[in-house]
Amino acid sequence: MRMGIRKKMFLLILLAVAIVFVFGVGLGYFRGSLLLKDSIAEKFNGIAPTLAFAVSRMVDTEIETRTSDVSRLSWRRSVEKSNLKYASMDAASRDSYFWEMDEKWSSAAPGDSLYQEYLENEVSAGLREILREHKGTGEIFLTDKFGGLVASSGKTPDFYQADETWWQEAFRSGTGDIYVGDVEYDTSSGRWSMVIAFPIRDETGRVIGVCKSVTDIHTFLLPLENFRIGKSGRAVLTDERGNILFYPGTAPMSRRYEHFGAVRGMLEADKRGLVAVSAADKKKIFVSLPATINNPRLLERGVRWQLMIEQDYAEVFAPLKKLMRQSGTVSVLVLLIMSSIGFAFGGVFVVPLKKLHEATEKIAGGDMTYRIDLHTGDEIEDLAVSFNRMTQELRRTTVSRDALVAEIWERKKAEEALKQYTKHVERINKELDDFTYIVSHDLKEPLRSIDAFSKFIEEDYAHKLDDNGRNYLGRIRANTIRMQDLIEDLLEISRIGKRQDACEEVDADDLVREATLRLEYSIKEKNADIVLIDKLPRVFGDRVRLMQVFLNLISNAVKFNDKPQPRIEIGARPKGDFYEFAVKDNGPGIEERYLEKIFEIFQRLTKKEEHEGTGAGLTIAKKIVQKHKGRIWAESRVGEGAVFYFTLPRDKKFLVEKKKIGEILVGKKLVAEKDVDRALEEQASSG
Repeated sequence: MRMGIRKKMFLLILLAVAIVFVFGVGLGYFRGSLLLKDSIAEKFNGIAPTLAFAVSRMVDTEIETRTSDVSRLSWRRSVEKSNLKYASMDAASRDSYFWEMDEKWSSAAPGDSLYQEYLENEVSAGLREILREHKGTGEIFLTDKFGGLVASSGKTPDFYQADETWWQEAFRSGTGDIYVGDVEYDTSSGRWSMVIAFPIRDETGRVIGVCKSVTDIHTFLLPLENFRIGKSGRAVLTDERGNILFYPGTAPMSRRYEHFGAVRGMLEADKRGLVAVSAADKKKIFVSLPATINNPRLLERGVRWQLMIEQDYAEVFAPLKKLMRQSGTVSVLVLLIMSSIGFAFGGVFVVPLKKLHEATEKIAGGDMTYRIDLHTGDEIEDLAVSFNRMTQELRRTTVSRDALVAEIWERKKAEEALKQYTKHVERINKELDDFTYIVSHDLKEPLRSIDAFSKFIEEDYAHKLDDNGRNYLGRIRANTIRMQDLIEDLLEISRIGKRQDACEEVDADDLVREATLRLEYSIKEKNADIVLIDKLPRVFGDRVRLMQVFLNLISNAVKFNDKPQPRIEIGARPKGDFYEFAVKDNGPGIEERYLEKIFEIFQRLTKKEEHEGTGAGLTIAKKIVQKHKGRIWAESRVGEGAVFYFTLPRDKKFLVEKKKIGEILVGKKLVAEKDVDRALEEQASSG
C-alpha cells in the first residue's frame, strides 16, 4: 500500500512526538519515583533518630526526677530508722523476721496497725502525692538495706523485697546502681510498665536502701504519640523481638510488628527504605530504616528498642501521580498541535523531492550529464548540489571492486580477532575468580580444622600437658588465626585491582569521622588525640575504599605510637590538579631506609607479637590510592614522628579513562597504526 510523503511526514511526526512523550512521561515517572522515594527515605531516616533521641531523653528525665526524689531528707531518715531495727539481729534472726512479716503483710488490711505503720505514715503520703502529680507512675515504695518495706504508695504483694532482681541490681552488694528493666505487665497498676530502681544513699554516699518506681510505658512515648506527618505518617516502636511497644491504635505488647522481619532484612541489604504491604487491608506502606533507642541505661540491661517511621504509600506518591496526570494532559495537547503542524508543512518537501526522484531515474538510465536545478535555500538545495557533484565524481572515478572486497575482508579479520581476544580475557577473569574461591574456601578450611582440633586438645587434654605443651598449642592457634588474616588481606588486595569501584563525591571530613568512630576503642585505650588541622575537601572516588585508607593510616598512627598521649593531625591542601592529604603523628618515627619498604606487602618494622595485624594495611592503602590515580609516600625522622602523604584528584574526569577503538586494535597488534591513520584521514575528508 503506497502512501504519500505528506501523509508519511504527518504519521512520522505523530509517531515521533508520541514516542518522545510516552518515554518522557514514563521515564519522568520512574526517575521521579526514585527521587521521591530517596527524598522521603532521607527525610524519614532523619526524623527516626530524632524521635529515638526524644524517647531516650524521656527515660533520662524520669530517672533524673526519681533520682532527685530519693535524696529527700525525710526518705533517708525513714530508711535509716528502719535499718536500726536490725542492728541487734543476726542473719538468721532477720530471715525469720522477714518470713513472719511476709505472712502478716499478706493479710494486712486498712485499719490494721501494720497497715497504718507502713502505708499511712508521712513518707507514704508523700509517695502517693508523687503518684497524683505524675500520672504515669503506677507504684513507688522504699525498702531498707536488708530488703524490708519502709513506706509505699500502696500495698505491695510482699513485705520482703531483697529476693527480687531489681532490688539486687539496684543495691549491688552495697555499691548501688540505677536499674532500668524491660517492659512488663504490672498487675498492681494494670499497665504495661517499666521498673526503675534507685539506691538511697546517706550524706556520706553509703547505700542505705532502695527505691522502686513502676512507670507506665506511655510516659516515655509522649513524643511518639504527638508525632504526625501528613495524614497517615506515624511512628512505630518495637522491642528487639519485634513486639509492638507503640503503634497508634494498638495496645503495647499486643502483637508483633508484621514488617519487622523485612526491616531487619533491609538493614542487612543496606537499603534506605522499604515498601511493604499490610496484611490487614492490603495497603502499601513506606517504612524507614530503624533507629535504635541509644539510651545507655537501656542498652546496658540488654533492652534494645527499634523506632521506625511509616506512611501510606499512596500519600507518599500522591504529588508525583498528580504531576504525571497533568503531564499526560499537556502531552496530548502538544501531540495534537505537532500533528497539525506536521501535516501542513509536509507539502513543502513534496515538490523538491519529486525533482530529486526524476534525477535519480535519469542517472539510473545512464545519463551521467543530467543536473538538478533547485533553489529552495535549505538543506534540499544542498542535497541537489551534492547530487550534481556526485554525478561528476562518478564520471571521473572508477571504483575497484577487488580493493573494496580486500578492505572488507581485513576489517572482518580485525573484528574476529577482537572477539577472540575478548573471549580470552573473559576466560582469564573466570580463572581468577575460581582461584579466589579456592583461596577463600579450600585454603581456609584446613586452617579452621587446625584451629578447631587445637582447641579440642586445649580443652580436653590441657591437664595432661605441661606448660610448654600448652604454650605450643596457644602458638599454633595464634598462628592459624594470623594465617587466616593473611589470606583475607591477600584477597582484599586482589579485589582492589579487579573491582569496578564506584565513583561519587564524598566529604573527606565524613570519612575521617567514620574511621575514628570505628577506632574509638583503640583511640580511648591509647589516650590519643585526633586533630583536624583544616576543613577537609570533598573528593571523588569509592567512599568505602577511601574510608579504608584513612582507617589504615590512623590505626597505624595510634597502634605504633610510643608516647603517653599520642597526637594525630590530619590536614589537606590543594596541589595542582590534586588534593594532598597528610596524616601526621608524634610517634617513634621511621628510619629513612624503610620509607619505601613499609608499603610492600606483609612488611613490618616490629615483631608480630608486639602489635596485632598482618602488615598489609599500607599495601592496601597504596593500591586504593593508585586506583584513584594518586600516589602515597611517607616522610619521617627517627624520634620525631612520621607524616604519611597521599594525593587524590580534584576532578572526576581523572578517574574516567576510556580508550579509543583504534588505540585498542593497535595495542593488540590487530591492525597497523598507519592503517588507522589512513582511515581517520578518509573519515575526516568525507565529512
